Amino acid sequence: MEEQPKTKIPRPELLKLLCILTFIGSGLSMLSNVALFSVIDQIREMFAEDPIYMVFGVEMNMSIFLNVNPWFFMIQAVLYSLSFSGALQMWKLNKIGFHIYSVAQILLLIVPKIFIPDMPFPAIDLILTGSFIYFYYLNVKFMH
Repeated sequence: MEEQPKTKIPRPELLKLLCILTFIGSGLSMLSNVALFSVIDQIREMFAEDPIYMVFGVEMNMSIFLNVNPWFFMIQAVLYSLSFSGALQMWKLNKIGFHIYSVAQILLLIVPKIFIPDMPFPAIDLILTGSFIYFYYLNVKFMH
């Protein structure tokens, strides 16, 4: 009995767009968190005297950021790398990628609250994460 060739399922356009956005966002976030983990002591020295920083005319208080445990940045980097890996699996139409991505993104909403209890509720992050998970979910039927 001959084995039938597998028909290649085309990657949906929405899935392509979501994955590309995730590659960019999670990839850059992973790299920036690794960099922050590496240089947090130098940053703390720079802002030791005055934790107020001006960005585009807006005053930012860096004190919350400066007092966080440095491992926060490494945990974030690992979670962003998992998010990236999940998107890569979904790009290859592997359903497990959806689960990896979703868990990583949910943990990325929780971890900051553990390390920075005074941080305000991340409403925009919650909406963005929920939207991406929902739109990825719509594409799970194309994955194996």
